[in-house]
Amino acid sequence: MPRSTANPCARPEAAATDRGRDSALRMITTTPLSRRSRQIYLIAGNTALLFVLLDVGAHVGILAYQSAVRWMSDDLRFRFGGGAGFLQDTVTSPAVNVNRFGVRSNGDPSRPIAAIAGATWFFGGSTTFGVGVTDRETIPAQLESLVTSPVINFGVSGHGSSMENRLFGYYLRAGYRPSRAVFLDGVGETCQPDMFSEEMSRLTARVQGGYAWDPGRPVTFLANALLATMRGDTDARPPDTPASLLSCDTDGRRNALSTLIQRTLAERRSVCALYGVECRTFIQPFAGVHDNGALSNTPTTEVLQAMFPHLEPVWRAAGAEFVTDAVAAITETAWLDELHHTAAGSRAVATAISRRLAPQRASRKP
Repeated sequence: MPRSTANPCARPEAAATDRGRDSALRMITTTPLSRRSRQIYLIAGNTALLFVLLDVGAHVGILAYQSAVRWMSDDLRFRFGGGAGFLQDTVTSPAVNVNRFGVRSNGDPSRPIAAIAGATWFFGGSTTFGVGVTDRETIPAQLESLVTSPVINFGVSGHGSSMENRLFGYYLRAGYRPSRAVFLDGVGETCQPDMFSEEMSRLTARVQGGYAWDPGRPVTFLANALLATMRGDTDARPPDTPASLLSCDTDGRRNALSTLIQRTLAERRSVCALYGVECRTFIQPFAGVHDNGALSNTPTTEVLQAMFPHLEPVWRAAGAEFVTDAVAAITETAWLDELHHTAAGSRAVATAISRRLAPQRASRKP
C-alpha cells in the first residue's frame, strides 16, 4: 500500500484533505484515459524529435555533399554585383584567381582595381574568362603579352552581349576609362536577358513576403534530388534546340534573337560614342562551323551551326570583326569542348585579335 504523503503532525482536518488529494491523484494516474494520453504524447514527441533529427541530418548532408563536389570539381560560382550584374565569385588557387571585383588575374593576382584605368578592357563569356585554362593561358592574358600593355579580363561565364554592355557601362559610370574596349561575342548569345533571372524573381518575392517557416525543405530537396537521379533526370529543363534559342518571347513580344542582338550592338555603339571610347567587337570561332571537323557532331554543335548563320548578317552590319578562322590553321588541339579553347586555341584567338588591333594603333601615330 502506498505511503500517505499526509503530514502526521497536521490537524485532523488538514490530514483528511491530504489523504483526499492523494487518492484523487492515484485515480488520475491509473485511469485508461491518462495512460492513453501519455502514449499519445510520447508518440508525438518522439515523432517530432525524429523529424527534427532527419531535417537537420539532411541539411548537414546536403551541405557536406555540395562542399565536396565543389572542392573536387573546382566549380566556379557567381555573385550578384548590383548594377554590374552577375560576376564571377572570388577564387584563389594556383590556376584560377578572381578578385573581389570579379576580374580574373592574368598571372598577377595582386593587381589593384585602379589598374583598370587606361587599360584595354576585355569583355565576354566563358571563352573570354578562360574556363579550363590557367590565368596566364586565357585569351585576355595572352593578348596582354602580345600588345605589351595591360588587358583586363572582365569575362564572366554565361555572359552575352547585353550583360557585357551592362558591366561595361557600370565601370564607365563609376568614372573609370579604358584605352579601348574589346568584346568577344558569339556562342554566349541567348534570349535570356540575364543570368539566374528566374531564381532572382523567386528570391525577390520571398524577401518581400517576410518571415516564412519552411519545415522539411532539406528532406524534400534531398528526396527530389534522389528521385531525379534514379530516373536519370538531372536537368528538369527541356534540351535547347535551334528553334527555342533563335526565337525569343519577352514580356508578351516575340522577337528573333538576331533582332535583339542588333539592338544590343546599337546600344553598345551609342555608349562607346557617348564616353568617347574606342570599342571593337570580335566574333569568336564556332564549334561545328570553324573547327575543320575537329569536334564530333553533338546537340551543342547543332545549335551553334544554326546560330552562326542566323546572327552573322547582324554582326557584319554592325561592323563586328571576325576571328572565326583563328584556330583552323594551328596544328595543336584548339578545343577543350564545344565552347572553350585550350591554351593553344586561346593563343590563336588572341593573336588574331592583336593583329586586328595593331593597324589601328599604327594609323594614329603622327
